[in-house]
Amino acid sequence: MELLQDHHVGEKMLGHLHQILIEDYPEIIPGELALHCDLPSVSWWKAGSPQPLQNFIDLLRYLAEKSAPEVSYTIAKKAHLTDLGMMGYAMMTAETLEDFILVAGYSLEQFNFPFQVSLQMEADGVLALGFSARPNDSNCFDSYLELTMALAWHYIEVIIPCLLYTSDAADE
Repeated sequence: MELLQDHHVGEKMLGHLHQILIEDYPEIIPGELALHCDLPSVSWWKAGSPQPLQNFIDLLRYLAEKSAPEVSYTIAKKAHLTDLGMMGYAMMTAETLEDFILVAGYSLEQFNFPFQVSLQMEADGVLALGFSARPNDSNCFDSYLELTMALAWHYIEVIIPCLLYTSDAADE
């Protein structure tokens, strides 16, 4: 079973994007946005697209380049770890932050995510998290990289208190 299914994630991200447009960008009309991006449906936020993650990427690219450059950060703030389906569950059950990042990186690699995530141990036990574009991937663009990094940081912020709580409970 794949830890990350693009259909599930795509639909979740489309839902978040639609909610953000309605709440924070009322001047952007979602149906018109679909026409600009050549999506198969003007109601892109409703489930049913055969390629929801690709639709999300197309919408994000258009928004970031044309009308809402900061939309990636807004999406990252609204996203939940559970939006990632089985990958989110696997990450939530990790015992350490390093395990969390290794599971996420491995899952994204299996999923052929357009960015590679690397983890390096620095001095004094500091972990460095790196992102780099995979060669020749047409889905790579700056705003998608920004979204990826913002989501990673958001998830790390969410998981750290959980890891601290479970390690404190184990110490007792």
